[in-house]
Amino acid sequence: MDDATRRKIASEGATVRPVDGEYDDAIREAVKASEKEQDTLLVMDTSWPGFEQSSRWVVDGYSTMLAEVDEQLADHKSRAASVAIASVGVGSWAQAVVQHYKNKEPNAIVATVEPITAACLKTSLEADRNTPIKTGDTIMCGMNCGTVSSIAWPVLRAGVDMSLTVSELESHEAVEYLRKHGINAGPCGAAPLAALRKLCKSGSLEQDAESVVVLFSTEGYRDYVIPQ
Repeated sequence: MDDATRRKIASEGATVRPVDGEYDDAIREAVKASEKEQDTLLVMDTSWPGFEQSSRWVVDGYSTMLAEVDEQLADHKSRAASVAIASVGVGSWAQAVVQHYKNKEPNAIVATVEPITAACLKTSLEADRNTPIKTGDTIMCGMNCGTVSSIAWPVLRAGVDMSLTVSELESHEAVEYLRKHGINAGPCGAAPLAALRKLCKSGSLEQDAESVVVLFSTEGYRDYVIPQ
């Protein structure tokens, strides 16, 4: 996590304790701290066997936003979403998206997007098993995760239609495009647009003029190191 992101978290009153390692290392350190320190409640959006309840609550909470999207489309006299693109870190948000759109008739196509340097879901889908990976640096800090949440994995394996990765530059270019159009999004928030651009360029997304594509921006604009 870069310094700018740490400062933003700290500005909300949180104590930030950097860990020399990857996201999975930070998870392990947080678990240790919660076991040692009194009056500590461990709440995470990821899960593993034996620790699943809080992430279920997080996924349940996401359903509110998805219901609001349906309401907004209806208010605009729009058709229901035909394609939904969700960013992936540990996969809890994408889990909520899959559960929402695959329980509707007709189903929407669900695509996911990850940084090239942290594609734990894409790697797992290709291996057909939940496969932890080593991750690298990325401006998409909130998606820089090496292991898919245990409760998200079976849902994503069954429900994701397309799994994509985007580069640092592709994410940055999507941020700039959205800013020019008055949309406040950071690298994670712009990643779904970058994925849509790749799908359109490859011709693998067969839609028509009446199709409704929903892109979920999970992050507002923030400072980051601009890729070259």
